[in-house]
Amino acid sequence: MLLLSVSAACIGSSRHRAVSEDAGPTPRYYQNNGTELYLALDTFVSRLSLRDRSDYLPLFVAVLNKDFESLTVTRESFELELKDGGRSMRLALADPVRQRRVYGRGTRNLRAGRAFLRMLDTRFPRPPYHWRDLEFFPLRATGTVHRDQIELRRAELAIGLIYFEIPPSLRPLPEVATLLFRAPESQDTYVLEFSLPAEK
Repeated sequence: MLLLSVSAACIGSSRHRAVSEDAGPTPRYYQNNGTELYLALDTFVSRLSLRDRSDYLPLFVAVLNKDFESLTVTRESFELELKDGGRSMRLALADPVRQRRVYGRGTRNLRAGRAFLRMLDTRFPRPPYHWRDLEFFPLRATGTVHRDQIELRRAELAIGLIYFEIPPSLRPLPEVATLLFRAPESQDTYVLEFSLPAEK
């Protein structure tokens, strides 16, 4: 199993690019194991989406509260940073109402994340950890109303799919993207730099 690490980067400090732990194929999992929280993502579902030329880029993410009494995770906690030559843009999460109306691959995306869940289950077994759904983009079939924020107690792990809508002006996407994560309780920005397959 390929698992990559990057260091937590403070706001305004230099960012550390993920470096593969071996010379195997394109990595799938990325993690940032900070002292306050743990952030991980799985890019397999992103590759499926790019292959389909979807307007949405999904990421399977996990956030663990390691140190705070309570950690607030909001929609604004996540940003996607894209840089390619002279172009640079930060994207907020997609509109959940529009995404739910026009996007029809949610169930497939959940199935695609099964290996990611097994990896997390090995690292953060239940108990002592407590798992919960992120629910920023719930499936239509569940009837669940999307959340704008959740509160994580210490040792709680939130897992779910997040989506970014990619404007046509940014296609083709660069082969390296950066997920930024911030929480109001922390002074740090957690950074995951990850690879994407080249778009044709």
